Amino acid sequence: MSVSVRIGSGENQTQNTMMQNKTTKGVSALFAVAMMGVTHGAVINLSDSLDNIGAYNVSQDLGVTITGDSAVYVVATMTFDAPLTSSDSFNIIEFGSTAGDTGHAGAGQGFGNTEFVISGAGKTLSGVTITPGVAHLVVLKVDQTTDLATLWIDPNLSLAEVGALQDATRTTGGYSDDISFVKARGGNSNNNTVDYTGISVYYGGDTPFAAIPEPSSSLMLGLCGIGLVLKRRR
Repeated sequence: MSVSVRIGSGENQTQNTMMQNKTTKGVSALFAVAMMGVTHGAVINLSDSLDNIGAYNVSQDLGVTITGDSAVYVVATMTFDAPLTSSDSFNIIEFGSTAGDTGHAGAGQGFGNTEFVISGAGKTLSGVTITPGVAHLVVLKVDQTTDLATLWIDPNLSLAEVGALQDATRTTGGYSDDISFVKARGGNSNNNTVDYTGISVYYGGDTPFAAIPEPSSSLMLGLCGIGLVLKRRR
């Protein structure tokens, strides 16, 4: 198993704009907006987990412990063999604090279901049916500060998160626990064969969705102009 970690600078990268006579409260506020820094997070890419069947628990160590983050994402493509069975079956990708532990936030096939769910101290159905033989993109987001989990199935990642339609949310479960592992997990001998590919974890301000553009130079100049107009009207 190989784990590669791409980490950003870890520091705020700030675009500084100098201007004299920033004396009014209104102008100062505009400059605060124009000069905000952007904190870069991290993406952890994990190995594929292929040909899982029956009862299994494939744990992968993140190499870090994520605590108290408002947005931790696990992204993976899940492909189920046909035909898909639902009796006593579940196959999920799940966060964990230690190798092999269970019961944390997860997403995948629900116990006794043929649709995607958010799991963790129970489950919430998404209404999205699993299609055997089709690679489904699964994105699970966990807010460790509020215990809210959000699920997207086959989202358009070229959109900003606010523009991507959510398929399910759940506010119960051990989502606030430390995250150190990601697991591909199934619990019964009659489970389907399922492949997990492209497994990635995003945290610390990083996201699989399109980023909201940072203020451009022209925008900052425009804000400066508005500030000068406000100052002259006083």
